[in-house]
Parts: sequence; C-alpha cells; structure tokens
Amino acid sequence: MTIKVTIPQADQQFSQLMKSVLKGEEIIICEDSDNSIPIARITAIHPTKQKRIPGQDRDKIVIAPDFNAPLPDDILADFIN
Repeated sequence: MTIKVTIPQADQQFSQLMKSVLKGEEIIICEDSDNSIPIARITAIHPTKQKRIPGQDRDKIVIAPDFNAPLPDDILADFIN
C-alpha cells in the first residue's frame, strides 16, 4: 500500500510514517495538497519479511508415494560413469 502525504504532513507525522515503512508501506511525499506532484519516495532498505503462517501451503505440494524409491539401473548408470 502507498501512503501519500505533503511535506508539512510528513514533518508532523514522521515517526508514524517510519513505523508504516517498517511494516512494508511505501510513502510518497508530494509538493502540493492535492497530491499531484510527487517529489520523494520512502521505502524500507531491506524488504520486510512476511511472518510465516504454518500450513499456508497445505495441499499445494504433492509428494509421490515412490519419491524415495531406488533409481532405475539405466539412470543410475549415468551417475556412476
């Protein structure tokens, strides 16, 4: 999400805006009050890490029942020679 503010607003809300940047927001500072002339963009230097949600990829990955079976001899021979 992008937050647009004017220079005076950015000055007054600086610490709050920095907290938003740390949460992954992008701040656009505009020259005028109708936000039509952007002059600066503030983003985090390092991308914020998404919090891991256990089980979020459930049922998206399928492992074949024979995934750990020995390789066929003709394929195994390519690794030996």
